[in-house]
Amino acid sequence: MVRERSIIHINVADFAVAVERHVDSRLRKRPVIIAHEASARATVYDMSEESYQSGVRKGMGLRQALRYCRDAVVLPPHPARYEQAMAQLLKHALPYSPLIEVTDHNGHLFIDATGTERLFGPPPDVAWRIRKATRAHMGFDPIWSVAPNKLVAKTATRVVKPAGEYIIGAGEEACFMEPLPIHIVPGIEREDLKYFWEFNLTRVGHVADLSMGQLYVMFGNRSHSLYDAVRGIDPSPVFPVGKTP
Repeated sequence: MVRERSIIHINVADFAVAVERHVDSRLRKRPVIIAHEASARATVYDMSEESYQSGVRKGMGLRQALRYCRDAVVLPPHPARYEQAMAQLLKHALPYSPLIEVTDHNGHLFIDATGTERLFGPPPDVAWRIRKATRAHMGFDPIWSVAPNKLVAKTATRVVKPAGEYIIGAGEEACFMEPLPIHIVPGIEREDLKYFWEFNLTRVGHVADLSMGQLYVMFGNRSHSLYDAVRGIDPSPVFPVGKTP
């Protein structure tokens, strides 16, 4: 019998901004943009929820971003500061599983809690404890989700951003994904979206209605990964700390 997986995704929204606000509390509730202001072609590295609501996006040119959000505070990025904060976040998760995947230094952790119920209780309780410890010791309020795989867990934290939690049970993946906007699915790239929007395919369910053959005509070899993604299928493992996927 195959045991159903329980994957926790921890997501500190707008991580670089959260770190900067922890360092300087005066930045809280103010729109913040993080970018190399001195660079002629400066682009947005991260932004606060206030700036996002004004239209600012990661990778956008700083000049354009400031046209959208004129009163934003612009700060340079501090990568070493963010790496140190990630190490602290990881420290709060490590007691609960040897399988914790750090995909970047932007506040994301995947934790494989499969089979740990006897030691630590249900996976949602583990996620809640990590969130509580992170709030108490770091001042962050991470989003968390529990799902049968990494793709669905990451999608769930995007759904409730900037704050909240979400639990998806085994067998609920496709129903959860179906009504979502297609751009929210991890791994779907800008070029993919252009094709989808060209054919007025704006929801995950619209794409899930396409056959593998129809997807192959549009995307070639990428059709297999897209076919699985819109159905919430993701067999990829959670890699242990120090091992890069």
